Amino acid sequence: MSARASKHGDALQDLAKELEISYRQLWYWLDAGYLPGYERPGSGNMAVFSDDQKSILKYIARLVEAGFHPKMAAKVAIEINKDGKTYHDLPGKVRISMEEV
Repeated sequence: MSARASKHGDALQDLAKELEISYRQLWYWLDAGYLPGYERPGSGNMAVFSDDQKSILKYIARLVEAGFHPKMAAKVAIEINKDGKTYHDLPGKVRISMEEV
């Protein structure tokens, strides 16, 4: 793998570490289309994530950790993020009722 091609992998590794999930799990979510606006960068280019995208991924990670299926977690995360709140705006523990979804 060339040095340029590894930049994308390094960016994803760093983001996965920040989210406290595996690289494979992050790659799956991105490949499955759970993150709106994400487009796989061209060969050798580094992925760049907006603050909104990072916030959505953090929500997904916590919801999956709480037992949600990744697809449902992504839907909930996108809705929460639409309210203009970032992951850091929420209290440490957030209760989500399935009736609200």
